[in-house]
Amino acid sequence: MSDQVAGFSVADATEIKRRTLVEGASATQPLQFEQFDGWFLAFTTAGATARSGSTLGSGTADLKAVDNTNAIVDLSREVTFYNWSATAIGANKYIWLMRYGPRFVVISEECTE
Repeated sequence: MSDQVAGFSVADATEIKRRTLVEGASATQPLQFEQFDGWFLAFTTAGATARSGSTLGSGTADLKAVDNTNAIVDLSREVTFYNWSATAIGANKYIWLMRYGPRFVVISEECTE
């Protein structure tokens, strides 16, 4: 992960990275997502539908973390998330989710150009 996150201030990027660097997470010993609040890194499994009017779109994603070696590791948890955007999200994309009560809402999608 680079030192800067597009669209965020340096302070915001530092906080985002701090919240996704999970001590002790590994592919063999994943952590439970219930231990954390706030931002989550995730990977879409089948994408998400777009919002239609006032009805949010939805999709599923696997929660991820960044371990001490800067590797992305799976937290062994698939979640349903909601998409506020009028644009659908494709499959196999990294996304940022924010936990809103018991729900996850997508904040941003991986940029591809």
